[in-house]
Amino acid sequence: MCYHAEGKAKPNLIRNWYERQNAAAQADFDNILRVLEVTKDWNRRTDVKILDKEHKGLFEIRFTVNKVRYRPVGFLYSKSDCVLVLGCKKPRRDKYFPANAFDKALSYKKMFLEQNKGTIHERDF
Repeated sequence: MCYHAEGKAKPNLIRNWYERQNAAAQADFDNILRVLEVTKDWNRRTDVKILDKEHKGLFEIRFTVNKVRYRPVGFLYSKSDCVLVLGCKKPRRDKYFPANAFDKALSYKKMFLEQNKGTIHERDF
């Protein structure tokens, strides 16, 4: 599983998000990633939502810790790799933080796939 970073300094956006979360959220996220790394069909998983309509091509990982709903967003890069591009929370009903998380993730995906901007990092946390 890989993670997207972009810009001159090449920050690892998902790692930066991960490091700001509490230990319980990190543990849940780690457990889900371990399962997803060996799961071929994500369609039946309750902790992954494959997005459609204007956000087609993205997915979100879904988990809740201490009443905070976490929704890291990513896209599939190949049959064996997924790229998580943005960590976000959904603290209130239908409100994401950041508010433009899906649009931002789509723009990162487009920059990476079409403009060859950004880099891929193996998970190192």
